[in-house]
Amino acid sequence: LLASLAACSTDSLTVPNYQSPTQASALADPAAVLPLLATGVLAGDRGNLPGFINGVGELGREPYDFFPTDNRFITGWLTASVNTGTSFGGGALWAGYYTVRRNAFQMRNTVTGAPTGAFTAAQQAAALGFADTFDALEMLYVIDARDSVGAPVGMTADPTVLQPFVSRDSVYGYIVGQLNLAITELGQGGSAFPFALHSGFSGFDTPATFSQFAAGLLARTLAYRASLGVDGCTALSATCYQQVLDALGKSFISTSGSF
Repeated sequence: LLASLAACSTDSLTVPNYQSPTQASALADPAAVLPLLATGVLAGDRGNLPGFINGVGELGREPYDFFPTDNRFITGWLTASVNTGTSFGGGALWAGYYTVRRNAFQMRNTVTGAPTGAFTAAQQAAALGFADTFDALEMLYVIDARDSVGAPVGMTADPTVLQPFVSRDSVYGYIVGQLNLAITELGQGGSAFPFALHSGFSGFDTPATFSQFAAGLLARTLAYRASLGVDGCTALSATCYQQVLDALGKSFISTSGSF
């Protein structure tokens, strides 16, 4: 009788909702959840890219997307309605990047909030460098599409709290700061990430080689900044373009390599 009662205990039937983990449950096993968060960052970034290429291509009159069952791919991008906040084109190139940034934000919280001993110092630095690189990259996509409108850069633990828009200058300053921070972190990241990167990062899948990828993104951002004359740069400033060359020197670019 006692055995039967124990077998029928309601506690035994309580199963966690694995489809909706909480931050508390994640922090209980940070080493297991970190690879899942990294996969979310990588998958989100890759999934957003086709839409970005299509959208900015249409704005630049490079491709035209004749979608048989949805004329918004023409009217939403190629008419004056793109300038309204409710249009198909005006509302695109936005939410997906903040989803990736939220995953990167959660990565940082998971690593910094982990119990002592869950990660080595090198693993912690490598993960933070990865998260900060993608945080910066997603903001670069956003400001590419928003220009002088600016964008929110802040992020808090409560995703329902709206963050204020900041100027284009401030967004570029944020991106540059995050990439410089990421390069420093990756330099302390040891020989391997505490998670796997997909084959698209072949050759750039260690903290040291991934740092070259981050430096390439930094060079691109600095080139935009120098060209536009924002974030403390005078347009076409030789000083600011020298910063581009300095970043390229830390990247994967080789002027003597095979084309």
